[in-house]
Amino acid sequence: MKKQAKTWTSLIVALFVVIFVIIGLVENWSGDPNIRQYWIDSMLGIIFVAVLLIILNYLYNARRKKGN
Repeated sequence: MKKQAKTWTSLIVALFVVIFVIIGLVENWSGDPNIRQYWIDSMLGIIFVAVLLIILNYLYNARRKKGN
């Protein structure tokens, strides 16, 4: 289970790195200085949702283990 969690963490980190590289390229290509702010806002939203899902998943698993 720990190995699986580690794999997911590295996948998520890689995904964020790729997303930020794409953001940088789009920003340079379009020349719009406000694009970064839009992306940061949406990233914060995505991170918030991801953290929320991780916490809910952890609580659900903890409750399930307690029940058994």
